[in-house]
Amino acid sequence: EWGTERVFQQQMTAAEKLGITQTMVLTKLNDVDTEVDLPHVEKHLNITKSDILQPYWSIVIPILNESKSLESSIRHLVKNADSPERLEIIIVDGRSNDNPTEIIERLKVDLQSVGTDLMIVSSKRGRGTQLITGAEASKHKLLLFLHIDSQVPRHFDTLAWHTLFKPGVIAGAFQFGLDVVHEEKKRKQVSWWFLQEMRLLEWGTRRRAAKMDYDKHLKHLYKFFLLTFN
Repeated sequence: EWGTERVFQQQMTAAEKLGITQTMVLTKLNDVDTEVDLPHVEKHLNITKSDILQPYWSIVIPILNESKSLESSIRHLVKNADSPERLEIIIVDGRSNDNPTEIIERLKVDLQSVGTDLMIVSSKRGRGTQLITGAEASKHKLLLFLHIDSQVPRHFDTLAWHTLFKPGVIAGAFQFGLDVVHEEKKRKQVSWWFLQEMRLLEWGTRRRAAKMDYDKHLKHLYKFFLLTFN
């Protein structure tokens, strides 16, 4: 029915079913697909072309006495991002006793050169509590929850956005993997039985993640991406 007066209403109904926020642009445009119309769209929707193609991420990482791996993990995260200047990394400390604040304050200065925002907030101990604290402290609408020892893939921010950008998708997860299973050097350091146990753990975790059914009420939350398994 393209070209009829019913198309607009059908589009609005479909967007509502997918939980997509709708905004009316009052300026009459012939075709928003042309580049000359983009300034009007950006003005009325309060969003830029770069925000759509390369959005901002708030990355929440809970920690507890993990200062030894803190710096290397954060640098790995920034290095593997396509747009490090669009990252906000929030370290949520569950009252550690190994002084992570000193490391974060030093790293914060170093990361200014690439434009990455880094902060540390204190929270009551508990992974769930710390994740909530980090989400509440975030300032962007895209959230990525990580463990401090998680190793994200190259281009992780772009890969995650390509998933969440699809209509109706409000959450996703990277595929879980264990380095002891996939790195030959580490495989040689463990017994055959231990390796089989880790392969079974990896398989079971992936299968569990694939069967997760997100509650319909999550549509009202910010979009988020997960990499939360150790």
